[in-house]
Amino acid sequence: MKNLFFIGLTIINALVFASCSDIKDADNYINNNTGNSKKLVSTITYENTNDPNKTVGVELFYDNDNRVIRIEKSGQPVTTFEYNGNTVTARHTEETNTYTVTATLDGNGYVISEESVNNADPTDKTTVSVTYSDGYLQKIEDGYETIVTTWQSGNMISETIKTVSEPDEVYNYNYSKSANLANIDFNFIIADYNYDLCKLDWGALGMLGKKSLNLCSSDSDGETTFQYEANLSGYISKITVYNGPQELGAFYITYTR
Repeated sequence: MKNLFFIGLTIINALVFASCSDIKDADNYINNNTGNSKKLVSTITYENTNDPNKTVGVELFYDNDNRVIRIEKSGQPVTTFEYNGNTVTARHTEETNTYTVTATLDGNGYVISEESVNNADPTDKTTVSVTYSDGYLQKIEDGYETIVTTWQSGNMISETIKTVSEPDEVYNYNYSKSANLANIDFNFIIADYNYDLCKLDWGALGMLGKKSLNLCSSDSDGETTFQYEANLSGYISKITVYNGPQELGAFYITYTR
């Protein structure tokens, strides 16, 4: 699933998917407890099994409307969000550069356009437009790439990436029975192969239309899989990443309440 937020800074490949082969109890608990009050993700940590030095963790802070206003890494704000009517401005710091991303929202709070600017070079700009159908993401365009999505039974089942000079790329997605309950959409977080949690995109923040109802089950070739574990409230608390039988790492998630 395309990473829209900061699309001008980094182009993310297609989403890596998840396998839920050993979590029937968690599935049952989640699917039978959808009446629980919405929990807000507080921290996300990714631990690399083979290289502990690549561990990264972030903490999320919210305003009174439960909107993310700040993402901190090691106690330092790395991304901030300011909301003003139908616009939201995000600022992200990478080393000595600060990037400003301004998104325009529709009446549902979904991003319909985005402009990103490198503050060190104001001419370094990227503009993105987004369209929806009945609240579901349909198309993302940035002047070079166009991404067209297909939905079925409340889940995004494919993306076609069209470029000016390259053949189309099609990614087909499969889904588990695990419900996509949290305010943060983990389907978008695992799209970033580098797991740069400091730059949660608009999709992860729930601002790219209606979320897929379920969490993904496998990638198109089945080589990269995830295993989900839920806490006592039925919300995902651990996502273990595998490539075949080899464990690559795991995400650990905590909630505000």
